[in-house]
Amino acid sequence: MAIELRHYQRAAIDSLYEYWGREKGNPLIVAPCGAGKSLVIAFFIREAMQYPDTRIICMTHRKELLEQNEAELRGIWPDAPTGFYSAGIGRRDRHAPILFAGIQSVAKKIHTFDPFEICIVDECHLIPRAQSTQYGLALETLKLMNPRTRFVGLTASPYRLDSGLLHEGEGALFDQITYEIPVRQLIDEGHLCEVVGKRGAEVADLSGVHRRGGEFIAAEVERAFDREDLTAAACDEIVRYGANRRAWLVFASGIDHAEHVRDAIRERGVDCEVVHGGIGKTERAEIIERFRAGRLRCLVNVDILTIGFNAPICDMGVLLRATESTALYVQIVGRLMRTYPGKSSALLLDFGGNVERHGPIDRVNVRRPSEGGGEAPAKSCPECNSLVHASALECPDCGHTFPERKPRHDGTAYAGAVMSHQEAGQWLQVDAVRYHLHKKLGKPDSVRVEYRCGIRIYRDWWTPEHRGIARTQTVKRLWEHGIECPRTTNELLGIAAELPVPATIEVKPDGRYERVTAVDFGGERPANAGKARVA
Repeated sequence: MAIELRHYQRAAIDSLYEYWGREKGNPLIVAPCGAGKSLVIAFFIREAMQYPDTRIICMTHRKELLEQNEAELRGIWPDAPTGFYSAGIGRRDRHAPILFAGIQSVAKKIHTFDPFEICIVDECHLIPRAQSTQYGLALETLKLMNPRTRFVGLTASPYRLDSGLLHEGEGALFDQITYEIPVRQLIDEGHLCEVVGKRGAEVADLSGVHRRGGEFIAAEVERAFDREDLTAAACDEIVRYGANRRAWLVFASGIDHAEHVRDAIRERGVDCEVVHGGIGKTERAEIIERFRAGRLRCLVNVDILTIGFNAPICDMGVLLRATESTALYVQIVGRLMRTYPGKSSALLLDFGGNVERHGPIDRVNVRRPSEGGGEAPAKSCPECNSLVHASALECPDCGHTFPERKPRHDGTAYAGAVMSHQEAGQWLQVDAVRYHLHKKLGKPDSVRVEYRCGIRIYRDWWTPEHRGIARTQTVKRLWEHGIECPRTTNELLGIAAELPVPATIEVKPDGRYERVTAVDFGGERPANAGKARVA
């Protein structure tokens, strides 16, 4: 049976063609863990190879990802002229028209290859800005060999701790996010599962932990976590919360810490193993396979299973580590989100303040390198330890009432939880809607939508002529209204007065303002609903 792309996978590929029809830069696709990134790569390669004499190189950092991407391509094109250049795989097929290459193997050898027309980088958030790195040398060499080489990046996390967003700032390889697949959409459509969060009752004290290069110093983090009392308390919670969970994946702070956690879990009667860099590849692979197959309840790892690891059975993750890297946090949470029979949700236990530090997985708090922390975007319930919206007055899990907070006047970070929809929003009745042409110097025209709710006006912006995330969000909002997004602002204004008016809208705090996050057309409509005007 022929494999077909999901609608968002097709749209992601089409965004590349649309971009290259206008620009000559390097596009970036943001695809969450579990979105089917390998299939997007496979279909794009097959379509690009329809042009004569095309050569494509697909690079990444792990042999497992190389093998996975090549297997997806062969699944839709069994006779694809593929090859590998990877020491881990044991092959050096430098002349293959479609080459899957490990960056560690190819970096210093790529000048000996024939030029490529297209270079795809999977997990492209691992590309540093410095040209002296393996990626820097390889990509610069490709440009020198063929100045017309087009670069395509794919990642679930389009930012780096040391340089911020991948398409912004000096030295950025990528020019624009052409398509972003929303996490919330994947959950709503049943392609990913929900993640709920709990803060550990006992958390590590990080007050004495220093930073180097923007990240916590690893040895100091391990010292903060590898305390007998904290390990015992954490493992008690892990076993208690995991009683109704099938497979637990623990992220530890170091090798000694991981082995202490494994021993403590075993003492509590649970089958547990550990994988880290000191364990041989054969033994490591056997342990991981047992976990994937459901024959091992708990697996503790140290920097092994954070990127590209797929175990859909996993329904509980435990963060016994702390990171300042938003990309790493997103990758870790992504390990929990794949669907599996009987798996309705996944639980994240956080003993390192990571959820509070980074915010919702689908709307993370990405800081530029010069920016500091700010207010924690989530808080934990003192009764049940659920992680909830920082401004919530009541815990949705146990009903605990939080004391009312005094207003701040010095600016606040946005508030969040493991998923942004878990934030406390406010649903308001819509009395009328007006649509305005919005102009801004140097930007395409857009539509300013004004929802009147009583005496308040709440604004939303629809941007059909923008690119990347802005257009993606507009497509989603108009889909909620039951129409396809027009290509121009004038077209959209021409049909705006005929659009259905929502009965209610949801608004959430976003810094100093409030943001329209959802619309709803169901339920009882107010008597004067349905009033829409184009200004």
